Amino acid sequence: MSWTLCIDFGTAFSKAAVAPSDSWSHFEPGLVRPLMLGGEDEGANTFLLPSAVFVDDGRILFGPAAIARAAALADKKRAALKSFKTLLGVSDLDRALNTGLPASIDPHRQFSMGDLITLYLAYLGASIDRAIASDPVLERFAALNRRYAAPAWRSGDSTGLHAVVMGVFGQAEAVQDLIGRSILAAGGVPIETARAALAKARASDRVAEMGLIFEATAAAAYTSVGLEVEAPALIIADMGAGTTDIAVLARVGARIEELAEARLTLKQAGDYIDSVIANLILAANPRVKSLAERTALWGAAMRGM
Repeated sequence: MSWTLCIDFGTAFSKAAVAPSDSWSHFEPGLVRPLMLGGEDEGANTFLLPSAVFVDDGRILFGPAAIARAAALADKKRAALKSFKTLLGVSDLDRALNTGLPASIDPHRQFSMGDLITLYLAYLGASIDRAIASDPVLERFAALNRRYAAPAWRSGDSTGLHAVVMGVFGQAEAVQDLIGRSILAAGGVPIETARAALAKARASDRVAEMGLIFEATAAAAYTSVGLEVEAPALIIADMGAGTTDIAVLARVGARIEELAEARLTLKQAGDYIDSVIANLILAANPRVKSLAERTALWGAAMRGM
């Protein structure tokens, strides 16, 4: 049996699942394996891995540790790098990846945006490998077909963005090989270790081999089971943190097909809604007048979303 791993490199959280490669035409729910990427903290969702990187004094932290450390140092104007998936939609991705970071994210001024994204993807890759190794169904498979979910603003790929993304994933694989499972440690990795691994990874020019799937199509796949007898069409609205993706599956004779012309991505989603709610909280507290007070209330509201 051939298996396919799909990675949803999400704006707020990353997710991954493995299923037989022929699942679209021969769906068996019991064979779909959602991967337990995180969830060690009490109350955390086992299947969600926070998409976050934090540059500390001497170490790089990832996932839940990055979120916690950023919250602890919020009063010192420190922040984790988050929502970086939205970069995949820019027209000049190479330039965006080479952009420097503000001091609030990288006080040492040693990393580019691409560096931290590469390190995060190495952390995500190690989390996926750990989850597969602990799954009794999947542990015996040394290799899997792979693809990642991308929103509609990647359709057509006329500017070659897929090749750039595969380069980033390839460098992340090289970093993962160099650092090993220690990248999963709660205390992260030393900055010098990360810098050395990034330098060697860039020199390797490694490129990953992965396919693409539209995010809303992936969300629709499970829901479409039985569509051939229940309804003529299915509309999916997949609201994430950064984008809301729309897809339509339709019954065409005996087949279920996606209508590519119906694909749509809205740039308003969960993060946008959070900011609207935070503004409402500020408006409901007229006694909070000074800039410092309003900034503190805004930060507390956004951290609690």
